[in-house]
Amino acid sequence: MSLLKNFSRLGIYSKDLFSVSNRLNIGQMYNLTRQLSTTHYLRREEPLEAVTVIKGARALAGGSALKEVDKIESELEVVDIDAIQENDTFQIFPDENTPDTLYNGIKFSELPYVNIRMHKNNTKLVARTWDEKYIFHNTPAMHGFINAKKRTAVGGQVAGSMMGQKLRGYGHKYIRVRLNGFNLAREAVLKGITQAGLVIVAIQDATTVHWDWPQRAKRRPSNWKPPRF
Repeated sequence: MSLLKNFSRLGIYSKDLFSVSNRLNIGQMYNLTRQLSTTHYLRREEPLEAVTVIKGARALAGGSALKEVDKIESELEVVDIDAIQENDTFQIFPDENTPDTLYNGIKFSELPYVNIRMHKNNTKLVARTWDEKYIFHNTPAMHGFINAKKRTAVGGQVAGSMMGQKLRGYGHKYIRVRLNGFNLAREAVLKGITQAGLVIVAIQDATTVHWDWPQRAKRRPSNWKPPRF
């Protein structure tokens, strides 16, 4: 192709050259008689800026895109957890008033809860009412995540999202969450539940901690001898 461009710039054409270009179908991709042209607009180094055009009633009313951006930035403010704690609207630990706190007209002690059991290779979700009545259960394996993929963050998020949608269909809006165990889906499950539209009012970490020796030592081999120093 570069050879044909050089011939075209020098004005050298031959019958053999045209036959080769037709055989290789090069004449359709590059016109030999067309001169190469450049413009200074292509070498412009100023950064390009996006322009928002407002039409319709907003334009007649004097609307501006900058006002909309300022409005969005004013609404999206960073939440400082320390400031919330000072205002007594966020609590790390429950107190004597927590069981009687109302959420959408329901006491905290009567809210349904989701027990999330995170194994080494699996994640299990079970939803129950405040009086231990079964509502629904879900796992990543129910959505096509098999084998070791059941412990991944993506599988946990999908399972949490489906659990949230199911609880929304049953009319539950505010729930409690109980975590037990560790794996890659520990945070993704909560993200999936909140993406479904549920509000998590409390998170309890009920992971079992063994302070003693839960597993006995292995049996000493029969041919074992004490080391010599």
